[in-house]
Amino acid sequence: MPRRSPRSPNSTHTARVGSRSSEEQISDPECPTAEWWWLAEKYPVAAIQSPLYPLMILEAPDRWVEIEARHAADWINKYANHLPLREDRLFGADCAERVLPLWERVHKNARPRQAIAVARAYAMGKATEDQLENARTRVDEALDDVGNEDERGLLRGAYLAGGCARNVVCPPFHSDQWYHSGLSISHDALDAVFKFTLDQRHWSDAAEARAAQEAERLWQWHRLLTYLLPAESVGATDERTAAQRIIDPECPMEDWWTLAADWPLAALASPLYDLLTLEEPERWFALEKQHLQTWLRSHIKLLSEADQRLFAADVAEHVLPLWERKLWKDPRPRRSIEVARRFARGQSTPVEMDTINDAANEAVHEIANDKSLVAACSAADAAKWASIHWHAESAAKNALSAALAAVYNEAMDTNKHWSDAADARAAEEVERLWQWRRLIQYCRGMLR
Repeated sequence: MPRRSPRSPNSTHTARVGSRSSEEQISDPECPTAEWWWLAEKYPVAAIQSPLYPLMILEAPDRWVEIEARHAADWINKYANHLPLREDRLFGADCAERVLPLWERVHKNARPRQAIAVARAYAMGKATEDQLENARTRVDEALDDVGNEDERGLLRGAYLAGGCARNVVCPPFHSDQWYHSGLSISHDALDAVFKFTLDQRHWSDAAEARAAQEAERLWQWHRLLTYLLPAESVGATDERTAAQRIIDPECPMEDWWTLAADWPLAALASPLYDLLTLEEPERWFALEKQHLQTWLRSHIKLLSEADQRLFAADVAEHVLPLWERKLWKDPRPRRSIEVARRFARGQSTPVEMDTINDAANEAVHEIANDKSLVAACSAADAAKWASIHWHAESAAKNALSAALAAVYNEAMDTNKHWSDAADARAAEEVERLWQWRRLIQYCRGMLR
């Protein structure tokens, strides 16, 4: 899994964050790992919106699941209590509708569902207060009809589920009015789930009822996020859920393969990986071949800037023998790679990087027109890209492309008269696979 090395903030970072709020600190791409996790427990919405969120949950999805389970109740109380009026009622309607099947399993009366529909229309400005009051009266009648029966014991969960629908059409409706708020309905819904589960078990299995209640609370938290986050961040939480599904030992096989195309690192870390790839190794190879290029470019973004530079240096060094076989007396490309590594580790300066990059660039141009040195030229080009200091991600991606070009050109040159492009493409694919394997090591924190 991708891993940022645990570290204390350096003096520059400490000075930079000293005057900022905690939510600004967690949004900093350079926020130290331990600090990010500590702040995430207090500021989950800022954590989800932070640039480090995808990396952190890929590195430790179980840790995020555990934090959500432990803090969901507090988070809901904190954030739901400050929703705007419209979103407050809509969140209450969502929670009420979620548990409404508990009512409908027992009672055929459709008035609670109709009330929820009116509540949503009212929140969106498409229903009047008279319609809201009428819906409340009708659902009150439905509850009165079954109240005596349900309150005797075995149907309490169903009755509470119907009560959630009643509360969602009560004015005034705001968090200042506890019994008329989305937050209060979320609590009522949790109570309905707990008691309905006990009803089904004749009040004999409180542990199972608590587990059902916790699952419902987690759903409520994820639903609340749709009101708290912009659309693109909500998409990120959906992706997190996908990453968690693929590491679930109970993930259906075809779902696993579908998710693996978008979440290869999570797939590699999942307990099903060994089993499924043992059963169908050719299917995993085909998946890699189809998606390697996309995986490489998308996962480079998950690395820290330093690791992006180190990865670029590794990629360039892997094809450097194509230069040194022909031009072994010219050390400029290798020196370029060495300085790039020192720069990534804070041991070199931008000025030194510019100087060595210029030297590598000169080496490329000196042989650019020599057709017998095309592969060597591409290898030097990879070294040149590895030593640009102004954008680490661009350095890595361009070094990647140049290295692949070097391997392709070498294979074409080996086959006389440039006649076998298929062999050249095969050599390129082998190199791309090596690059992916190397990138995985950085993503998992195995290299530094």
